[in-house]
Amino acid sequence: MSISYGDWQSGHLGLGAPELYVLIHGPDASATDVFKLALHELVGRGIVSLGTLQQGSGRTTTRTAVLLSGAARPAQLGRALRGVMDAYDSLPAQTPVAGGTGIAVPELARALRRRHAGTLSQWVADDVVAALVERGLYAEAQGKRLGLFKTTRCEPTAEGKAARAMLEEEIERAEDQFPTWASDDRARAAAFLAVAGPAVLLIPALRPAIERLYTASPGARKMMAAAVETAGSAVDRDFDIFRLEEARADLKTLDLAVDYGHLDRDRAAPNE
Repeated sequence: MSISYGDWQSGHLGLGAPELYVLIHGPDASATDVFKLALHELVGRGIVSLGTLQQGSGRTTTRTAVLLSGAARPAQLGRALRGVMDAYDSLPAQTPVAGGTGIAVPELARALRRRHAGTLSQWVADDVVAALVERGLYAEAQGKRLGLFKTTRCEPTAEGKAARAMLEEEIERAEDQFPTWASDDRARAAAFLAVAGPAVLLIPALRPAIERLYTASPGARKMMAAAVETAGSAVDRDFDIFRLEEARADLKTLDLAVDYGHLDRDRAAPNE
């Protein structure tokens, strides 16, 4: 099976979903959206798995997304994911769910904030934006606020602007073409998922087509594995989008039952 790298040249950037999201949306991107993407990528890498804690019944039912330690423990992670996992590893697993005992997402968010001046926004600056600066895609720029106060912010470099334009173009093409591949050219669809890796998390419009591909084609994972072998170093071998499909019920809890809007600066804990 041949692979058209033109379907996803951005794979050569070697960036995770949090970094790619900030590359598109800038340093002021929603910190909770970046955090959510990090959690999805960790699930796709098998580093954490998902569980749901359900309490109450009827209208009083509440569901809490819980992260359990996964089977995979890769030797190297990008800076953003490493920061999240350092916070995760600092916490005792105290929330029991089917499959084990894990850490509730709000608890993880609090632990991550404690490490970054009390906000997830600072985590984005410290780990995600900093990673883009290290790659030469962003650079610090000096300025003045109100014409008086010196400020420092990060701006995309020429290379960063080119990478962002390429990424946006490829996302648009994938949204337009992937559903057809998933129905009529499953080998190409699987090859695309292999080459795109965690970047596919930036394209939620593809989720229904990915679900159809996974459920209608038992050989989809084998095709993706074959694409990984063919593509060599251009592919992120640790990420498997189908892990998210396998966790669909608990993924719904992660996506819908977590109040991400209150995670960035929630000061409920007395020591935060």
